Amino acid sequence: MSRKKRRTREQKIIAKLRRELEQTQNLSKKAEVKIPNKKPTTLKTQNPPAGGAEKSEETLFSYDPKLIKKSLVKTLLISFIFILIIIILRLVILK
Repeated sequence: MSRKKRRTREQKIIAKLRRELEQTQNLSKKAEVKIPNKKPTTLKTQNPPAGGAEKSEETLFSYDPKLIKKSLVKTLLISFIFILIIIILRLVILK
């Protein structure tokens, strides 16, 4: 009785990307059009826009850099205020 190992999220994403890559390679091979007396051309597939409504698993954890900066500044400000409060309380208590 051997149990199958569960696939991790990373392995699932890698498998999905591998399938997509194989699909695009197959499409690019089929899309080549040969015209006499001209260079062979390939048809370009249109990729969906980056800000589309569909969110895939691999973009689930990507955040806007502006939001990251805002969050870090807020965290630093709050930390600085608490450190000042601690220092002030220490000085008041020690006197």
